[in-house]
Amino acid sequence: MMLCVDLPAGHWLQALERPDPPGQPAVPEVTLEGYPVDLGWRYREHMAEMLRELRLIVVAAREARDEPPQVPQRLLALADELVERYAADMAHPAELLEKAVVDGTDRIDLRYPLLPESRTVLLEYARTMEEVDAFSWSESMITVAPDDRVYALRRWIVEEFVHQYDGRPPRRWPG
Repeated sequence: MMLCVDLPAGHWLQALERPDPPGQPAVPEVTLEGYPVDLGWRYREHMAEMLRELRLIVVAAREARDEPPQVPQRLLALADELVERYAADMAHPAELLEKAVVDGTDRIDLRYPLLPESRTVLLEYARTMEEVDAFSWSESMITVAPDDRVYALRRWIVEEFVHQYDGRPPRRWPG
């Protein structure tokens, strides 16, 4: 199965929304099958650059005694919350990715535990990232929105978390 590429950026999230989402994941963990190692590393680096720049924007605004823009503040708060709450769950997959980069592996399978709030958290993350992408283009940031392949990977990750939470089988990275 391919990604849902027929919807414009941001609108793909509407396809994941449900009026009656399940309160518990259908499976204990999500599997990202065939995760592309090099692209995943680029995604990770892009996120780190984006977060650094957004932190600088917030700090600069505060030092100038201005109100920091809302989009960076929301993403930074979400990022801090995700790190605080899920760092232990993310550690092993991060180690596997780092090892795969060092070993020159093309693709790996990554597994993450699914928690009752995983669906909601991933959709909130995706919505916030869509806002950050728009902000990066409109506010003349140095770190621009991700290129098409990094964006497709981010979207695939969110879709896999939500679909598997809902009980659908894993889909291998199609890229």
